[in-house]
Amino acid sequence: MKRKKHHILFTAVIVLFVSSCTPERPSTQHREVMITGIINEGKFNAGEGELSFYYEEEKEMINNVFHAFNGMALGASIQAVNLSPVGVLALVCNAPDKVHFVDAVTGKLLLTDPFTDELETPRGIALAESNYSVSTAFITNWGEARKIGEWPNGMPMNDYPNAYFLVLDLSNQPTVHKKVPCGNTAEGILLYQNRLYVAVLDGVKVYNYTALDSIAMIKAETLGGAARQLVAGANNKIWVSVQGAGIMGFSSFDYSNKTEYSFAMNYDGKMDISADGAYIYSYDTDYTNSSASTAVYKVNLTTGEQTMLFSEENDIYGIGVNPFTGRIYTANPHSYIANSTVSVYNDDGSLHDSVTSGILTSGFLFVNYLTD
Repeated sequence: MKRKKHHILFTAVIVLFVSSCTPERPSTQHREVMITGIINEGKFNAGEGELSFYYEEEKEMINNVFHAFNGMALGASIQAVNLSPVGVLALVCNAPDKVHFVDAVTGKLLLTDPFTDELETPRGIALAESNYSVSTAFITNWGEARKIGEWPNGMPMNDYPNAYFLVLDLSNQPTVHKKVPCGNTAEGILLYQNRLYVAVLDGVKVYNYTALDSIAMIKAETLGGAARQLVAGANNKIWVSVQGAGIMGFSSFDYSNKTEYSFAMNYDGKMDISADGAYIYSYDTDYTNSSASTAVYKVNLTTGEQTMLFSEENDIYGIGVNPFTGRIYTANPHSYIANSTVSVYNDDGSLHDSVTSGILTSGFLFVNYLTD
């Protein structure tokens, strides 16, 4: 999928680029802009998913970005977001199940109609590129079948035994190239060094990027819970969050050097990784009292040492770490049906800013870029 060439605009969705995808510096005359893209999931079945932009240094927030760019509501809940370095933004949605592809420079929809074929509760997406265009998308899906159980540690277990990922050919109109069964309860998906990593109920399945055959299954030995989110860390090591239990890491070369760190973690396994790949940031909420209390911490990926950073007297639904400033973002969902509060902390735990975002903020993406 290609997009037309444009100059970078002040209101571009390019703010959702990950840190490794900063556009090429055009000249020293251009102005540097640092923006945080904020993902607002929206109430389920209410069609209220949206995007927000936050200017960290200026302490300014712009809400309802998708509607402003396209003159219409997204009309769904945002489940996952991915953006390619060439500027194609993918929004994975539930209720209804669909994927929108957006031009990251103009903010306009690349396709009038969303992609909907063979989606059954999509959960995550990875994008591949070829010849400076997005060529392939990989989308994990739960599937429709569902079983309810419990882990040995008492954590509830939702099992979707017919999970799969779709392989989309994006060379023209999005077309399903292949549907690949991947076990139970597929969640996050990561494309790294010509391998696909898929978080499933029992661990992480590894696939050959081209042949799409399963070549490894990495299971946690001491952590009980479903694998959730995937990130690539320092020394070519892959890390996965384990629902409510901690994190597991392993070498991307031969899947050896497995490390498991056990600690209290949020049920969704939400986390972010530092710019140098040395620390994972996450949180855990204590509901034992009448009101929630959430501890935010970082974990040294070499030693496993857990450092408490700060706490909030409320629930948290999302966390992010700005790789350019080191500031930490949290999202307070309030009642889960109202606008969230995004708090931005300095590395020492002091509060930098607190702003109102959209409904049910669930994640953050960061970029520095240069513009006129």
